[in-house]
Amino acid sequence: MKIDYKRLFKIIFFTFLVGSLFAIFTGNKTYDTLNKPFSLPGIVFPIVWSILYLIMSISYYRVTEIATLDKRDDLFLAYASQLIINSLWT
Repeated sequence: MKIDYKRLFKIIFFTFLVGSLFAIFTGNKTYDTLNKPFSLPGIVFPIVWSILYLIMSISYYRVTEIATLDKRDDLFLAYASQLIINSLWT
């Protein structure tokens, strides 16, 4: 199976773009000021979210590679919807 790197890059870019846009608009630092009994360092979250977004992008690419062309629109709608809902959770 040959990898279409241009399409894969577009998917990765789209995923990170949607996640970043919502992160910019919701840059609320209230959570950092709460008194918590245990907390991970702040650097952990960007690393973990970046890995998750990368894995989601690759998974979407792989699924659309085996899907027929007429099903790709439905898959994109489902992927974009879950990505937006996931980002709105922030």
